[in-house]
Amino acid sequence: MTLIFIYSSYLKSLEGNKNEILRIRKLQIPLELSVKAFKTQIAKIFNKLGIFKYNIESGYLRLWSPDPRFEKLDDFREYLHEACTKSKTFDYQIEFNGSLLDRDPSSYVEEVNPELKNAFIVEINQPGKLWTFVNDAVKNCKKCDYCKKIDFLEPGCQCGQVAYCSEGCKYSDKGAHSAKCDKAYDSDETKDVVPSATPIDGLAGLENLGNTCYMNCSIQCLSNIKEMTDYFLSQKYLPEINEKNPLGTKGKIAKKYAYLVKRLWLENKRDLAPYSLKIAVSKFQTMVLDYILKDYSKFLNSFMDNINMMRKNFYFSC
Repeated sequence: MTLIFIYSSYLKSLEGNKNEILRIRKLQIPLELSVKAFKTQIAKIFNKLGIFKYNIESGYLRLWSPDPRFEKLDDFREYLHEACTKSKTFDYQIEFNGSLLDRDPSSYVEEVNPELKNAFIVEINQPGKLWTFVNDAVKNCKKCDYCKKIDFLEPGCQCGQVAYCSEGCKYSDKGAHSAKCDKAYDSDETKDVVPSATPIDGLAGLENLGNTCYMNCSIQCLSNIKEMTDYFLSQKYLPEINEKNPLGTKGKIAKKYAYLVKRLWLENKRDLAPYSLKIAVSKFQTMVLDYILKDYSKFLNSFMDNINMMRKNFYFSC
């Protein structure tokens, strides 16, 4: 298999010397791998070459088929040289007519373009930099709102104002985004919590989201009331939601609390950040809006009032 590496420092050298040879490596990597695994293998190989002072992750690689306009590698190199010399900055933007092969990371390398004859162009980006190759297939690439990497993005919130290149970036940015967005985590309660084979059974901690220890203390106490936790884990609360109570929250707080309880008792994570619940509670309990330390008993009484007002039948007492 032939891999042609294209990266910014090589293009800088090529701009100054049109005879700078292409960075080509012939490697043995099975084509039966998924695109994601294939890129991971290539990243490891590239990092072993020691071209950069730091390691490049697979997310900063893009796989391309060769540009059909160039039958010879020398023609391709000459084209790159001319494009670089025309550029006014070192953030080279070069028109490229090859096919992008890694839109679907779960697909297999031999499926994405079987007529490749084992030839790939590996475009390597660096954090904070633009991708080099541009064409119609990648014109919708935008900057991730967390890591700032230019990539295909997925919507990160119902507000439509943020988008991320991965679930990891979405998770990392949720604290900053939820502080300024009323719609953050509106759909959390509809997500399925996948039970762990070794659940932690409520022994997880709750992260302090800015003097929210009083809220965390209250939630931990309620979570360890067996009857109440069983009620939410079994979803018996759903048919009891009173949508008509003008003083209630139509079950919004109860749903967020149920989602957090499921994570506390069914997952295997030592600490959780209750962003979703904090955002929901702050809409109905103004004491949670700021970051000033409050009394846990006042929060607990107010929280239980909201839980009880959503119910059609009997009340919890505490």
